Amino acid sequence: MRRDRERSWTADALARELRANERLVTDVLTDFETSGLIGCGEDGCVYSPVSPVLDDLCRQLEAAYRERPVGVVKAIMSSPKDKLQIFSDAFRFKDPSK
Repeated sequence: MRRDRERSWTADALARELRANERLVTDVLTDFETSGLIGCGEDGCVYSPVSPVLDDLCRQLEAAYRERPVGVVKAIMSSPKDKLQIFSDAFRFKDPSK
């Protein structure tokens, strides 16, 4: 999604592109939207991070995956779910007025 920022992706289209389970893709899209990484509407989801910092983190992750894909996948798969949730929660932005 990051490489084609203008494209709107449906869960079905992403599942085909990634050769992944559509239910899994739907769950991940929900998490990404909640985390401020993508925006979703009637036509699908578009990569649109809520901050330049988040965009830069994604750029760094993409670079690491290009250089060491197995290492990145192992790091993700070896992390307990709660650690992944903590990582994902770190990208949620709180309302400064609260």
